[in-house]
Amino acid sequence: MFVEKSGQLDTVTLSAEHYLALQAVGDKASRAARKRAFEAEFGEWIAAQNTRDEADGIPGADLRPC
Repeated sequence: MFVEKSGQLDTVTLSAEHYLALQAVGDKASRAARKRAFEAEFGEWIAAQNTRDEADGIPGADLRPC
């Protein structure tokens, strides 16, 4: 079912089965693509932070409860 407001598509109602099938297909492809894009963009920064944390410790670690 499609619901329009002011002539614009606003809501689409799907069966739970159809929604889960669409979600499963979309999640696999988009999750992997988002992970690759994130790692490509921030990989160097993450590696630098890990190196710094290994050398100096995690900032504020002494303030955390045990």
